Amino acid sequence: MRVIAAAVGFYKGARRRVGEIFDMAESVMKTDKAGNPVLPKWVREAPATEAEAKALVSAAKTAEDNKQRDGAIAASGGKAAKAKTTETQELV
Repeated sequence: MRVIAAAVGFYKGARRRVGEIFDMAESVMKTDKAGNPVLPKWVREAPATEAEAKALVSAAKTAEDNKQRDGAIAASGGKAAKAKTTETQELV
């Protein structure tokens, strides 16, 4: 099954970065009650068309960047750091 990494994960001994498209064997996935394979939370099924896949990759990378930025803000000082980041974004 063709999938896109929505978060960093490991598969077949390799680190898969956000936005990476790769094939994942259904045999390694968990199954639901009906016996259907269930994707791990860190991947999404890749769309059939390349344009849709690129849009999904872009959205996943943007979400990861926002998560990293928000984590840095929280770790560095909360409101004051967030105000600085907002001011910097407005200048750009």
